[in-house]
Order: sequence, then C-alpha cells, then structure tokens
Amino acid sequence: MVANLEQQIKLAKSQEVDQKNQAAGYETLLRDGIPLNEHFLSLKNKYNKDDKATKDKLKALHEYVEQHSNRNRQLANSIKTKQDEHKLTSDQFQRERDACEKKFKE
Repeated sequence: MVANLEQQIKLAKSQEVDQKNQAAGYETLLRDGIPLNEHFLSLKNKYNKDDKATKDKLKALHEYVEQHSNRNRQLANSIKTKQDEHKLTSDQFQRERDACEKKFKE
C-alpha cells in the first residue's frame, strides 16, 4: 500500500515536471517580447521558403530525368537503326559470298 502511494507520488511529480517543461516553450515565446503573430509569420515564411526550394529542386530533377529519358530514347532508336543496317549489310555480304562460292564450285 505504501509502495503504491510512493509510486503514485513519483508519477505525479514526473507528470508535473513534464507539464512545466512543455509550458516552458510557450513561456519563452511569451517572455521574449515579440508578439506571437510575428513568430507564426516567421515560421510561415520559413516553411514557404523551404517549400519553394523543395519544389524547385523537384522540378529540376523532373527536367533532368525527362532530358535523360529523351536522350535514352534517341540512343535506343539509333542503336536499332544501326542494328538493322548491320543485318542488311551482313545479309547482302552473305548472299554475295554464297554467289562467289557457287561460281568457284562450277
């Protein structure tokens, strides 16, 4: 019973300390002499500045990705074209080679 009461007292003291610590932040805002709306405006401006910077960075990254995606499509198209040209040349070479071998066998 006594141990239970001691634990309740410790818990109550701990809660009181936590409440004082939480209130200390608000007291600081009130004690510095600056009106609260200026604090909120400052926070809002900081948020807007950070938000804009983040959006600008995101936009730049999207543009970077888009540029590289376009370049990759161009390169893939170029590779396909070169492969097709190689196949045509290779097929033509093989036909000419076969024709030459056929002539020599006759």
